[in-house]
Amino acid sequence: MELVNTTHGFNISALFAGVGRLFVKMGEASPAYKRVEQLNKLSDAELAEIGLTREEAVMRLFNGRCFF
Repeated sequence: MELVNTTHGFNISALFAGVGRLFVKMGEASPAYKRVEQLNKLSDAELAEIGLTREEAVMRLFNGRCFF
């Protein structure tokens, strides 16, 4: 459903989509996100070699705070 103000051509759906894209870009630019990407490329065996499980790696990365 498009919510459009035909007088000024304002599209609220586009506004919210733009805000959503901004939040995604901000998250992807964070050092924590880049580290998560690096850790995701490692196998479970490689993580074990450095003394981590996937769960422990995430918990350490976010200092015990998880965001869903």
